[in-house]
Amino acid sequence: MSEEHLSTMRLTVGVKRFLDYSCLLVAAGLIIWAIAVVVIGVNISSEPNERHTDIHFLLGFKVFQNVEGVAEFTEHAELIEGRGDIKVNNSKSHFAWYLSNGINEVMGLLALYGLFIARKIFSLLEKREAFNHEVPTLIQKIGYVIIAWNIIYPILTYIGGVFILQDIGQHSSAIQLNPVVYFNLGGFFIGLAVLVLAGVMKEAANIHEEQALTI
Repeated sequence: MSEEHLSTMRLTVGVKRFLDYSCLLVAAGLIIWAIAVVVIGVNISSEPNERHTDIHFLLGFKVFQNVEGVAEFTEHAELIEGRGDIKVNNSKSHFAWYLSNGINEVMGLLALYGLFIARKIFSLLEKREAFNHEVPTLIQKIGYVIIAWNIIYPILTYIGGVFILQDIGQHSSAIQLNPVVYFNLGGFFIGLAVLVLAGVMKEAANIHEEQALTI
């Protein structure tokens, strides 16, 4: 066995172990955080001034020119416009807290499923079964997970933003927050590329099987 092949095998084993630990840590984190969200939510004070539960959410924002304390909310008055992970104070009810963290849990479960599939792929590679017919099927599933992520996350982010902003309201006369519509086309096409790769791997597995039968 060549040194290059040994190096590849060591790397495969290393990645497999990393995915093992990652699956365990992510699963444990999702369970612990789900419990924490419920416990914190149940104990949120009914008095807005006594709450200290801020939420982080992807939102759009516009900063308007403020004249003597009155914001000019006109079409061309914004000084700064953008989007980002905004920290907002949850000051009206528990709904925004549960919704924002619920969306994170859903996406976390999807990520955990992707990690689990990747772990199965490297488990087969560790056993030197690169041409096993299960490998292209698993790679295809990875492609579907990537595509699903890039479809589900923007939809949940927009819907979540609408309801969260209705719940918490606007906190400044000079800053306007808006739900974000943002589709990552690059991520979507990466998912399609992975599906193509899965098809190539399936064809390679068929050729390998035919050669093995011929010999």
